[in-house]
Amino acid sequence: MEKIKYFLIGMVFLANMAMLKAQETDKNQFKITILGGSREISNDSLADAADLDFMNYLHHQNQYSDYELAGFAFDWTINPTWELGIRILTESDLNPRELSLTAQYTHESWYGIRFSAFTYPQYIESFNQYHINNDAGYIADIDPNFRQVSISDRGFSVGPFVHFEHKRLYFNIRLNGGISWFTQLQESIAQKELQSNLRREFRYQTKGSASLFISPEAEIGIDCFKISGLWCGVQLRGSLLYSKRSINYTRTLYNWTPDNSQSENITNPRHRYQKQEGDLGFYIRF
Repeated sequence: MEKIKYFLIGMVFLANMAMLKAQETDKNQFKITILGGSREISNDSLADAADLDFMNYLHHQNQYSDYELAGFAFDWTINPTWELGIRILTESDLNPRELSLTAQYTHESWYGIRFSAFTYPQYIESFNQYHINNDAGYIADIDPNFRQVSISDRGFSVGPFVHFEHKRLYFNIRLNGGISWFTQLQESIAQKELQSNLRREFRYQTKGSASLFISPEAEIGIDCFKISGLWCGVQLRGSLLYSKRSINYTRTLYNWTPDNSQSENITNPRHRYQKQEGDLGFYIRF
């Protein structure tokens, strides 16, 4: 309830600021957008090898959106050349863990270059299935609970864009490229040998393996009507990200006691990784 309260307070604050600014100036320097959309993640699932591959267990649903999103964006046109933006999104838990920041330089009013930084969460789940499939002779995971952990995908990008306007209609095309990485996670799998008291534990410490990506993006919007100096409109945005990614880690195996351990650095193969996003937004400009 506390998260919901702060989220709503923030929305009311931005709406009040918009009304006050509209009374002060006729210039369209600010834009506030309420967003709703979804994200799909797809990646190659490789066959089990000698080592656990966490990329095989990224959250994915076949019949529904992998992630449903809602939030808001705030854009500030400082002058005809520079524009700053922020997007804050949440999933169904109303925890605003997704953030993107942008700075955009416009040259000759219709093209320019855009810089961005972002972070958003992803889930890895049921990774203990690897041990269930491969560790014969053991209770492969003593913990009976569903395995799901959250990591963040973070990165930076830069790329050109073009901007078109016709009366109340606008259209943006962007080509972003950059580098991204998953945040680290620590997980353990405890096991017991069948018909024996022998116990062992696998501990995983992942590394922030960086990868290059390319991400084309398109956005179209239209001003619908004007109320008290506020232009109200609707926009539609879609993007596609393509990369080759892996999750490398250090694996430590403990037999009986922490003193009896073996550690290995594991490098996994890169997977084809693709992210598709789409959202619909209602905005006000002032």
